Amino acid sequence: MTTAEAPTTAEWGGHDALTADGRIVRIRPATASDAAALRDLYERVSDRSIYLRFFYTPGPDRIDQEVRRLVRPAAIDHLALVAVEGDALIGMASYERCGTGVDAEFAVLVADTEHGRGVGTLLLEDLIQRARRHGIRELRGDVLMDNAPMMRVAHDLTPTVSSHLASGIAEVRVSTAVDEATLAASDMRERHAERQALRAVLAPASIAVVGAGRSPGGVGHEVLINLIDHGFTGPVYPVNPHATEVGGRPAYRRLIDLPDRVDLAVIAVPAGAVADVLADAAAAGVRAVVVLTAGLGEAGDDGRTIQSQLVDFARCHDIRLVGPNCLGVINTDPSVRLAATFSTTVPPAGGLAVASQSGAVGIAVL
Repeated sequence: MTTAEAPTTAEWGGHDALTADGRIVRIRPATASDAAALRDLYERVSDRSIYLRFFYTPGPDRIDQEVRRLVRPAAIDHLALVAVEGDALIGMASYERCGTGVDAEFAVLVADTEHGRGVGTLLLEDLIQRARRHGIRELRGDVLMDNAPMMRVAHDLTPTVSSHLASGIAEVRVSTAVDEATLAASDMRERHAERQALRAVLAPASIAVVGAGRSPGGVGHEVLINLIDHGFTGPVYPVNPHATEVGGRPAYRRLIDLPDRVDLAVIAVPAGAVADVLADAAAAGVRAVVVLTAGLGEAGDDGRTIQSQLVDFARCHDIRLVGPNCLGVINTDPSVRLAATFSTTVPPAGGLAVASQSGAVGIAVL
């Protein structure tokens, strides 16, 4: 038997991960406080999902027993992880060591509404890493052959996953060892998730400019005009509670008043109003924000506190945040034509990317 030391509290901590569609989920060990949410997860999934998990339809007592198993304190022989998005628990994965050996039995369950997003893959990938650190060399699980999603999850992790078939059941074996194929598969998933996560920032389908003033010279007004003049390929909405029209376009009081959901909101309002606008963005389903406003992190301790709160809020509501106090975002791809900046110069299309910590340097480069 391979021995392992008892886990520390830090080892059982959680982390944020990106799903295949670029959204943030929190992967962390289950605790006793998750019992009700786990029970609700089992009650919400379909009878088909329950059958694929247990190979039969369990009664309430069996579900309660399963929940008690999952929320036991984590140890080197037992671990249950949960995936949490916002306030919702959307999936779980667990292992139990097989006797005193170096293998363990694993199980995964993801809410029916979340299938196809890679949640099960993230859970199992994390489970494998933690199992490896505690002396487990292989995770095993019995999977019905018609459970295509679970077979896909196993094969997503590494092309070297093995299985033994008998009576319509596959005993899937996933090694916890790290090899080139496993690393390549993980890198590919991460790159795809990161592209999806940044799509709303770099290639939004629609944009709102909050703080788009009626008078030329203001930051919000100039951003709006830049977007229009440089031919952004999607809808552009001015947001101004004191105007009915800006730049020849109908203006709206708040983001929640827009006729359609937008991918990106460019925020150019006073520092004290940014938090309220960000809350509106979350309520309106905005995927990303660019905060041009100054006077936050660079303005002393109070500003840094507010900026930290903005970041925490954005992360909790799965919003990508660029800024504050930034020049904006430009993408000259002809299929996007994004000039979400107050710079008076936008470069022509071409193969160049620039990231600058200094707005002055950025403007000079442009």
